Amino acid sequence: MPGSIELQCKLYAPDVQEAAADMPPKWSGGLVNNAPTINDRRKQSVPDDGTFNTKVAIPSNAGFSPMIDASFVSKSERNATMIKQVHYDNLKKAFGKWNDALDYAFETVNSVEAKRFKDAVLAKQDNWAVAVALKTLRITGDKVRGRGVAPIAAYLLVGDPRAMSMLRPSDEWLDGAEYNIARDGERPALKSAVQLGLIQTGLAIISSDFDGAIITAQNAILVTLLNGLRDAAKADAFATPYDPAKSYIAWVKDVNTGKFYLHLQVYKT
Repeated sequence: MPGSIELQCKLYAPDVQEAAADMPPKWSGGLVNNAPTINDRRKQSVPDDGTFNTKVAIPSNAGFSPMIDASFVSKSERNATMIKQVHYDNLKKAFGKWNDALDYAFETVNSVEAKRFKDAVLAKQDNWAVAVALKTLRITGDKVRGRGVAPIAAYLLVGDPRAMSMLRPSDEWLDGAEYNIARDGERPALKSAVQLGLIQTGLAIISSDFDGAIITAQNAILVTLLNGLRDAAKADAFATPYDPAKSYIAWVKDVNTGKFYLHLQVYKT
């Protein structure tokens, strides 16, 4: 039975997306203005070494342990089990040092509460702006200057008529129109999941310097995500590699132009 392409487009992520002038001070202002609250909550959440052990040391050791190969033996003849035990032993004794360091950062200096913490945050404004310009904003865009790949794709896949107005000159519209693939009553959940999934996978690919194996693995995550959320009556299953008679979603790094984009197609039999 023949089908039809309900939408097809290529949404491009720029090589860099500079942070707007108000973004760095807005980021730092949120931390600086809430410094007392941040410190109070830290003390309430982890008030003593017992709580530190439960909330910090044990989870940290659990996350660290799988990274040690079971057959590994260090130069000092410690095997994997011994390394994990030493790591945990050091962690569970670290509350005092951890607490003292944070007390120092949030100490009132020259009548300024949490002065060292605030100074450190303000000193990182430029670093933050560079980091988001090279990574996050390339995928998300912003509400003032224009949305990026992740929100545009999410709006498209729930049939939001505003999606078409979000397209940028660099994007390529190839067929169809915005189209809702969500099950009844699940558009908000699908839109949120798609946006977060595209941010996660896009950043993983960028951070890998566009490693081919990473691109393939992250695209597989997107396929699984959308196939779990789509209404089978509205859209055929998503798959890769590209097939003109199938639904398709994939991040692509063009080997000729070097451009990075999301290729999206919804097909319905």
